[in-house]
Amino acid sequence: PTVNAVSNQTVCATANTTAVAFGSATTGTTYSWTNNTPSIGLAASGTGDIAAFAAVNTGNTQVTATISVTPTANGCTGPVRTFTIRVNPRPTVNVLSNQTLCNGATTTAISPTGSAVAGTTYGWTNNTTSIGLGASGTGNIAAFTATNTTAAPVTATITVTPTASSCAGTARTMTITVNPTPVVTTVTNKTVCHNNTLPAIAFASTTTGATYSWTNNDPTIGLAASGTGNIAAFTANNPGTTPVVATVTVTPTANGCVGAAKTFTITVNPITTPTISIASDKPNNAICAATNTLFTATITNGGTTPAYQWKKNGNNVGTNSAIYSDNALVNGDIITCVLTSSIACPGPTAAITSNAVVMDVEMYVYHSMQISSNRPGDTICNGAMVNFTGTIINGGTAPAYQWQKN
Repeated sequence: PTVNAVSNQTVCATANTTAVAFGSATTGTTYSWTNNTPSIGLAASGTGDIAAFAAVNTGNTQVTATISVTPTANGCTGPVRTFTIRVNPRPTVNVLSNQTLCNGATTTAISPTGSAVAGTTYGWTNNTTSIGLGASGTGNIAAFTATNTTAAPVTATITVTPTASSCAGTARTMTITVNPTPVVTTVTNKTVCHNNTLPAIAFASTTTGATYSWTNNDPTIGLAASGTGNIAAFTANNPGTTPVVATVTVTPTANGCVGAAKTFTITVNPITTPTISIASDKPNNAICAATNTLFTATITNGGTTPAYQWKKNGNNVGTNSAIYSDNALVNGDIITCVLTSSIACPGPTAAITSNAVVMDVEMYVYHSMQISSNRPGDTICNGAMVNFTGTIINGGTAPAYQWQKN
């Protein structure tokens, strides 16, 4: 009897071989076989067909087993036929180190190694391309600029698979975690008066776990030169005469990554005392009854929109103006004006009262005059001299006379 030709097999370690069913043209043929390399996972000998089995190769080179098959029929032994089963090793890859870095930083190049199997290549996949690395590739992974435009850490898993002679080894994974660049929320500029309390300033960020450090370029305002965390309320200081502006620079940090600094200002205004004085347009504040009198206010530190409230004998009069006129004054009327300053920090109060103007008002006195001649009946001869005499009432101490004829 003879054995039909048997195909050689090449498989990867741990893969199943193809079952071998022997055949012959001679009816009733049986088969016995031997295997010169039992390490591949097949017994050294056997009879009948060879069932599929998991190939074994624990080394780094291909292992070839030669199977010799002998047919027997009717007590007659036929020629031996051989075929081979080649088992290729599966390559390995060393453990890969995880990487953690900040947005915008450069990664460390990744060079997979560890396989002693000749011709090993390494293929890799990346499940998160947003970090700046492609979805797949082969060979080494060059250094690249890590990217994370979100507010939370992004972790990509890199899977590296070694392959040799079409046999893939066990894949290993590593992670690349890219932490975001923290951003501090913009802080509005602050303005406060000397000796007043500036409320606490709380910093914020969309990045979880962000911490803050800050510097102050002018500690004279009552705030330290530097600190961490939020800024507690403090009493502002500026005993001078001009505003003091301090610039505070805040730097956020999260997951070891430092974000861009932002600045805001704290302006501490000094306390400024407003003043007001008023005067009338009449000398010595003396007038006759029913005379219109104009009062004018002169101020300092009133601000851009000072407010005026005129008062007569304590009662509100006039309009919001630096001038006030009155033609109904009586003797002893007292005129004052309250100034409300619009400057940032008036002191001790924003509203102050002027000096008082006391009016001297004289009532009108009616005067009269009667004239008479020295001639009885006011009758004279032509050419005669006549004397006229004027008699006055309320003429004052120095009355003036102007005689008229016709």
